[in-house]
Amino acid sequence: METTVTLKLYAGLRKFIPESADNHPIQSGITVQELMISLGIPSEKPLLIFVAGNRSTLSAKLEGGEIIKVFPPMRGG
Repeated sequence: METTVTLKLYAGLRKFIPESADNHPIQSGITVQELMISLGIPSEKPLLIFVAGNRSTLSAKLEGGEIIKVFPPMRGG
C-alpha cells in the first residue's frame, strides 16, 4: 500500500532531497536502505539514521507517517 514519509537529509546529503520531501511517497514495508537507494544515496556511505525520533538502521521497515532524518558520518576533532 502506498503511503508517505517526511525526509530530512543533512549536510552533504541535502543534494539528494526530493521535491516531495515533506510528503514523500513510499510503499509500506520498505526498508530505510531501499528508500536510500531510491533517492540515489550511495550505499557505501555510513549514515546516522533516525526514524520517528529513534536511532535506527538501514534494515528498519517503514510503515508510513514517519519522519526520517539522515546525517552523513560525523567527524570529531
